[in-house]
Amino acid sequence: MDKKIEFSELTEDDPIIFEDGRSLTFEIVPDEGVSIDDYDCYGRIVRTGHDASRPKDFDGNAEIIDRNRWEVAWWQPPNDIKRGDANFSRLRSIVEDILGYGFVGYVVSLKCPHGGVIDQEGLWAMEPFLSHELESEIVAELASVLMDRVSKEECCHG
Repeated sequence: MDKKIEFSELTEDDPIIFEDGRSLTFEIVPDEGVSIDDYDCYGRIVRTGHDASRPKDFDGNAEIIDRNRWEVAWWQPPNDIKRGDANFSRLRSIVEDILGYGFVGYVVSLKCPHGGVIDQEGLWAMEPFLSHELESEIVAELASVLMDRVSKEECCHG
């Protein structure tokens, strides 16, 4: 019988290996099925050419948040976030991360001793670069849900 398992100890680099040889793994994967434009909480993004002025429906709170060789990305923060607010720079940083890296999914997998996947649990549309504490909490919850669902006798064959 396995000792009490601390799912919060599961990291991308350190799987949990059970006495029966099964393992619990965690990975962060790109979530290409979601866009920052899907959520109002981040404000609005409009991409324009380098010569274009601020979009007409953006106000003085808007700023250029990203630029590349071909375009600039204007960011209009949500109406309840004003420049100078305590959360303005934090939200800007999150938006920059999402624009640069995209959203991610957290996937916890239970694998047979030979490496085949028995079952998985995931959480998608996550901001990249969450705090270690929050990431550990999410991974522990995913692992707990997965292990509650899968019986000890289950194993893949292949």
